[in-house]
Amino acid sequence: MIRRTLLSLTLALSFAGYAMAQGQDGNPPNAQDSQGDQPTVAEELQRQIAALQKRVTDLETKIAALPDLSQKLDTIASQLKAIDADAIQALGDEVRELSVAMSQIATQSGDGYNVDILGKMSTSANFREELRRATQGRIVFNNFTTLPQLVYINGTAWNVQPGQTYIDAAVGTVSAQMAYFELAPKTYDHWKFEGGQYQMVIDIR
Repeated sequence: MIRRTLLSLTLALSFAGYAMAQGQDGNPPNAQDSQGDQPTVAEELQRQIAALQKRVTDLETKIAALPDLSQKLDTIASQLKAIDADAIQALGDEVRELSVAMSQIATQSGDGYNVDILGKMSTSANFREELRRATQGRIVFNNFTTLPQLVYINGTAWNVQPGQTYIDAAVGTVSAQMAYFELAPKTYDHWKFEGGQYQMVIDIR
């Protein structure tokens, strides 16, 4: 529609410019008349119309790109919605799992929960095992020497034979002293959860 309008305008102005160039009597201008202002006006009109056509072409190009841009925006919006949905779903699953776990070890009282640890310890073997795994760990001593070593773990003496020795201890910071070659105890707290329980390896060389 825009192009048809511009084409009609171009033809009309071109005809007008040509008529002005012919002179008042309808005869072609002589050599002297062709030097006048009338052809210059027609040429200026043609230049302006050409510039206007270029602007229209540029505008049409931009308009043609709008559907593609709109589609890209719709795609991005859909992806964002999908991400939000996945995050909400994952969070909901985690909350439900926590609720189930809480219901197994506690009873709700008002806005809070009461944990009957002694009751669960006496009635639930699974709870006792989970509590043990969460609070008790195993220290693995690797004695690379050829002699037994006297080791104090949290103040308690242990005889560590050459090779590997396992000692149960509460998970947390552990004080250990090799009595034969250390003047003061050192602290260790590099527990790792392996094989279904917390373990900490200490080498004796």
